[in-house]
Amino acid sequence: MPPKRGIPALCVHRPSGNAYVKLGGRQIYLGRADAPDAKAKYDRTVAEWLTCGRSLPQVYGPTIAEVLAGYFDHVQRYYLKNGQPTKEVGCIRQAMKPVRTLYAATPAAVNHDAASPGSGANSLSADSALRQESAATP
Repeated sequence: MPPKRGIPALCVHRPSGNAYVKLGGRQIYLGRADAPDAKAKYDRTVAEWLTCGRSLPQVYGPTIAEVLAGYFDHVQRYYLKNGQPTKEVGCIRQAMKPVRTLYAATPAAVNHDAASPGSGANSLSADSALRQESAATP
């Protein structure tokens, strides 16, 4: 009998009250089950798992928070007028807040190609396929 091919369910670990999903034989905890963001974390985790061909993504590199911190250091040095920060610094800070709140601990890079079947030298990533398609269109 072939294995089930459905979407794994959002489960609750009763002793701790934490939400989790079981992917690739691993339980991935998503925080308190009664927290409003547990369902969003579940949706994002399952979407990444599906994108990687039903395997866990290979994570490498910095988190979103680390990238934002580096970028904001650049912003503070770049957007100066007469030695004082311009209004652009405040605008960028405000724009970064929701991204940092939602994705601070998320890895900034996930290697989707390494886990997908047929990711050898002859296969194309989605981005490179789109670039080639748009370049071929007159």
